[in-house]
Amino acid sequence: MNGIIILPVYNKADVLIEVLMNLEKVLQQVRHQLVFLIVDDGSNDNFGSLELNKPNYRVLRMVQNGGKGAAIKAGIENSHAADFAILFDADLDIDPSCLPDMIYSVVNDTCDIAISSKLHVKSTVDYTKFRRTLSLGYFYLIKFLFRLSVKDTQTGAKVFGAKAFTCLTKNEQQGFVFDLEALLRAKRLGLRVKEFPVTIRMAENSTVTMREILKMFSATIKLRFEHHNE
Repeated sequence: MNGIIILPVYNKADVLIEVLMNLEKVLQQVRHQLVFLIVDDGSNDNFGSLELNKPNYRVLRMVQNGGKGAAIKAGIENSHAADFAILFDADLDIDPSCLPDMIYSVVNDTCDIAISSKLHVKSTVDYTKFRRTLSLGYFYLIKFLFRLSVKDTQTGAKVFGAKAFTCLTKNEQQGFVFDLEALLRAKRLGLRVKEFPVTIRMAENSTVTMREILKMFSATIKLRFEHHNE
């Protein structure tokens, strides 16, 4: 089977090569044809100077910054031959060792979408107390507004089977709640979603501003009204 790894990138030139090396090391055990699609979301750092010329690397450059959701949509629209798509945040917070089990589950049809979850009982999360509180608070907000069965919609390692691609291409959100909207569409379509444990160690350069938090919560509440009949 053929898989594609979509990495939305915005000003991550300083860590991208290390992220790719970590992914390649872990995914050596996956016996499928894998292509890395690096989607540069209008970065203004030195992304253009990186050597990304391996045979299994493809680079898609967006003219301007459109947000994580826009980058993923552009990636999935260039994934026509793929049987599954891996979405992975291009930072050093997430240990990619969770991916082989997630891929196996999708490929062997035990689920349609596999997602990593900070709130899984077997997860190891090295976060600040503030980030832990934020994650838990967001979980309760999602549970109250949407009654989703999954605990964590936001962690940036997910695997979508081909029949779940529509959950990504039909999305209207471009930013923080893109993942949430995809899982709401999966629920409406009756697709099977399975959560997997993950190891997260917050990188030194990983920050979340109050403005970003407010934008995420605002977008989430807005999404509730847009999907009130679903």
